Amino acid sequence: MRKYLALFVVGLFGCATTPPPAQISPDQRRAVGSVRLLDGPAPAGFRMAGQVEGIACGQEPKSVPEMAMAREELKFKAAKLQATMVTAIFCQEEHWYPQQGCYRVIRCMGDAGRLP
Repeated sequence: MRKYLALFVVGLFGCATTPPPAQISPDQRRAVGSVRLLDGPAPAGFRMAGQVEGIACGQEPKSVPEMAMAREELKFKAAKLQATMVTAIFCQEEHWYPQQGCYRVIRCMGDAGRLP
């Protein structure tokens, strides 16, 4: 029973862990807005704060998750680490991700950090 309740909750609220905009404080919103995404390698002087991951979920068999949503989640998680940039971004599509109740997933990973 708990398993089905968990799947229902995930299905109802989606896979991404980024909270809805109404739950983000003005300071958090400004921090997320200042994070830059850099697809290439880190520039000289980059100080890594940690790795971040963003996920976009397609909950219907033929739905296509949006990469932009996964990349936006990278920014949100980087801001939580007080980073200003995410570099070395890698995104891939995965199929059937039952832990999250998704048929298709776009998963992006990157290195969050700051420049001095």
